[in-house]
Amino acid sequence: MKAKIITNNWAPNGAYTEGDGRLDYAYWYDYDVTSHKDYTDKNKGGQNQPWNGFLSLCRTTATVLTQNKSLNDPENGVVWLGEKDGKAKGNKEYYEDSKSGERDYVIEAKENIEENTEELGKFTIGNPVGAGNEQNITAHIPLYTRAKQMIISTGYTGNNPYVAYRRRATVEIQAGIRFANSEKITILKDTAEILQVRRVVNPKGIYRSWDNDTPFHVTLMRLPRENSTAFESFTSEGPWKAEVVEGGDNMISLSRTAGETGTPIDFKVIFNSKCPNKDTSRFAIIRINYHNYTCQHLIFVRQGDAPIPLVKNGAKWHTCNLVTANREAESPLDEGSLFKYGNLKDAIAASNQVNYKDPWINVTPESFHVWFPYNNPNLTLATDNELKHWADISSEIPSATTQWDLLLSDNVRIAKYNDFKALFDNKDIEQGYGVLYGDESSTTATDIRQVYGYMADGENKNTEGCGIRGCFVYNKTNSRNLFFPIGASGYGHRKRANSQTGAELQGRSGILRYAAGRVDRYPDPGLGDRPLFYDLYMRPGAIYWLSDYSDVTDANGNTDKTIGWDINYFTFDFNFIHKTNLYNNSTDGSDACFIRCVED
Repeated sequence: MKAKIITNNWAPNGAYTEGDGRLDYAYWYDYDVTSHKDYTDKNKGGQNQPWNGFLSLCRTTATVLTQNKSLNDPENGVVWLGEKDGKAKGNKEYYEDSKSGERDYVIEAKENIEENTEELGKFTIGNPVGAGNEQNITAHIPLYTRAKQMIISTGYTGNNPYVAYRRRATVEIQAGIRFANSEKITILKDTAEILQVRRVVNPKGIYRSWDNDTPFHVTLMRLPRENSTAFESFTSEGPWKAEVVEGGDNMISLSRTAGETGTPIDFKVIFNSKCPNKDTSRFAIIRINYHNYTCQHLIFVRQGDAPIPLVKNGAKWHTCNLVTANREAESPLDEGSLFKYGNLKDAIAASNQVNYKDPWINVTPESFHVWFPYNNPNLTLATDNELKHWADISSEIPSATTQWDLLLSDNVRIAKYNDFKALFDNKDIEQGYGVLYGDESSTTATDIRQVYGYMADGENKNTEGCGIRGCFVYNKTNSRNLFFPIGASGYGHRKRANSQTGAELQGRSGILRYAAGRVDRYPDPGLGDRPLFYDLYMRPGAIYWLSDYSDVTDANGNTDKTIGWDINYFTFDFNFIHKTNLYNNSTDGSDACFIRCVED
């Protein structure tokens, strides 16, 4: 038997509704950039590029594919793509060399034929158990999601970045059959449709204070369309089950652990007790397998906010972001303040960080730069509620001697590059992205303004029943996890003034926007290599300052300086960001970013 991937999409499936002309998503750029004949509404040409898609016929061993040889670390899931004719290989060469898109399935391995190994992914071919008919043959062949990051600079990902849309691939299967009383082998062909489920982010985490044991009602939710304002529950296409992952702190139990076909994924998380004291933090991970157990979703649970190390001999990470030089937030859901580089005195209060329209949907570049009143905004400071214009908030010039005047305990410091890198490099550490609910919530919310909009301070206070998006960094061996919020707006970052001039660029001095450099739709040339960055200008994410000014080597082998850590909620990136993206010595000074502290 043989299988071959025919089409394999990186782009959303079903974003265009035939007949009504509705463009819920930027559908048209799929076939302008990397077209797929079976995906476009009018078969508008272009080549199929399955090497950039989500599906593999062979087992995936890499979390990250890189073109930088110095970063090669297969044991920790970082795999160098290699070279060909003196040039770095791309996704295409790796996909073809690893035979990710084609595979032979035979019972006994012969010369030049793949073996049935765990390394490639086990398959079975044979008579079904209890069939009573030896002419029936059943084959089980595995299918795999590709690496989470396929060359970071391209944005391609095996994980589905779309909350509202599935992704689609097709696989042609051939079987050679010799019928009874015949010497002839007949080749039978069929094509299977493979749909990658929507990205599930609601809920992704549950937090309780050390003395809070209130249950939480989980219902897995998804968005029906990109610009919907409400999440909806869905039913499992096949049975589902939920379990508490081994290795945690035995702190929770589940009211229900399984459901039948056609039932919602729905149960209560019961906290077995309160923490023994406020200096305790306890952790658990819930694993949900749904759609006939073929799809998996993790929910990260934490009780207590005592600082903890995630890796052996690593720093103890604090649970909450910084609010002022001498105060941290009271909840991990609270995004804290934004700070310009080196300036803890002028903390930009979280109450400022609201989008310029509500609800924040149907976003275009004009949603940012036509808002003239928000150019050089007058911002409330978290220290004393003083108002201060963006341009009047100073920043330090990054250097090896930059000092942050932190006024917490003597053993507490701002996280540095090596603290974050220890998480990035460790084979036991992974990241998950989604919505965290806290003490003020007992059930999964549906309205996006409530799901995403937790705001603890100021006139925009909004906490009851609310969650917030962010990145969960977790240890697979003991369930410990940290949460890095990206803010109620979805943009944990204010951009410094642009040096360009002109009316069309107004409103960007101090603008609330995650993208450090992208202010418009990604242009050609270049879009064809990184189509997921087409609308990066509107995508959610956050940046956290580093306390130090460090040398780094990026995925392309280029050496530079870094002063920040980048969390791209859309493309699942968790990595350093180049200093030039956050600071301009000659003109504009510093952006504003979040801060997280640690202790040794």
